[in-house]
Amino acid sequence: MLYDMDPTNSLQTKRWSTQRTGFKVTPKGALYLEFSNARVFALRPDPARCWTASLSAPRWYSLKDPPLELGSRIREVRISEGARFPGIAEPAVARETPYFVRRRDNLRKLLAHIPVDEQDVLTRFALGTWALYRLLHRSPAALELCASEDGVRIAYLLAQAHALLPKGSTGQRRSLAFGRRLLRRKRREIVGLCGFPPTRSTLHALSRVPCGQLTGSLLVDLRSILNDDTRRQRAAHLPVLSGPIIKVIASPHLHRVSPSFLLTLPVSVGIDSIDVDGVVNLLRHAVSLAQELNRSVPVFQSHDQLKATHNELMEAARLQLKLRSVTLPKPPDLFTDEERAWVRPLDSLAAMVAEGVTMHHCLGTLADQRVRAEHGRFFAFALHHPVRLTLAVACDDFGTWHIYDLKGFANTVAPLDAWAWADGLVARWNRLHRGTAWTPVQMGRQLSILEGTELDNDLPF
Repeated sequence: MLYDMDPTNSLQTKRWSTQRTGFKVTPKGALYLEFSNARVFALRPDPARCWTASLSAPRWYSLKDPPLELGSRIREVRISEGARFPGIAEPAVARETPYFVRRRDNLRKLLAHIPVDEQDVLTRFALGTWALYRLLHRSPAALELCASEDGVRIAYLLAQAHALLPKGSTGQRRSLAFGRRLLRRKRREIVGLCGFPPTRSTLHALSRVPCGQLTGSLLVDLRSILNDDTRRQRAAHLPVLSGPIIKVIASPHLHRVSPSFLLTLPVSVGIDSIDVDGVVNLLRHAVSLAQELNRSVPVFQSHDQLKATHNELMEAARLQLKLRSVTLPKPPDLFTDEERAWVRPLDSLAAMVAEGVTMHHCLGTLADQRVRAEHGRFFAFALHHPVRLTLAVACDDFGTWHIYDLKGFANTVAPLDAWAWADGLVARWNRLHRGTAWTPVQMGRQLSILEGTELDNDLPF
């Protein structure tokens, strides 16, 4: 057993194990457990409930929409048994390490308690699958609705009602009951109650969104598009409304792109790793760089033109930064002798810019990063193990340090063991140096110097 308690009782003493995954049958039914870095997730298929707790201070919390995606776990098991899904490469999922073999064995025990027809629906989606499973599990009518292409999207929309309804409303707080109550209503009435225009064109637009890219936030963006005449007209004749297309149309920079630009964006319809926010982040960063460099921005005609312009602006920003000499605070020495052999602090803006050039990402080109770094709220490191990576850490408004980003060459995804090490580093950092950086008020005074500069804390490198 992974621990000697039922997760619904937070008063009992917990005994954590290092097995990282497990399955057991308790008096209340089947229970699947999965550890992820510093957290553990406990999932019960019947009744459908999910809890999480921190390993450092175990206390259980119930989750409506956990990051543990049931749909991806089902696909993992099925791929290991020979199934194929569009957009998924087998080696990326069906790994044969002892941990993944043990995890798939426990997942098979879990899936024995979930009907196969419900599993088939869940495998079509990448995110938000637990909320959808709760709806399917509690409502046979939801499974009937999923028999058609339009119906499966309506069922997903109802499962994501907590992201669509006003915060604090009864429907938002009791989203499962809200979804079950609307299942027998007409589809146009359902979308109308979720804030969409109650028209046939709304259902048609929803049917053009690939299931594998649907998320609660994407539905919110689609709703804003359909409720705006100008944006709705830009989306009306597109054959597919992929995630990147919806994000660009919903962004405040839509006037920076031409209608032909939208036809050049990724439109994959499989369950894949398409970067839904990548294009709009690239567009936002290009506009921000142009404003900082006092340059005009063209109306982009294609995705390739946007990437070329962004690279040109980054080169100009790096050249400008090389002319400046700024002394940065030194990061605290938290590394062991072994870590010092493969961790190199980037202790100047020039070093950050050089790292950005070497690794082909945007480190050091954002005004927000530079101001934070000058006042000890942002540090970056070049990592040479387990692969070549760049780590950036930042301090939030409450004085707590967190991972700003961890990326490889050209913003490739870092391996899980690198994330685990970075999480441990930040935990050490917070124990020893929490709240030592500048306050938000002091930072605000410094940021006010950059008049006319558009800042965005959520951009990747």
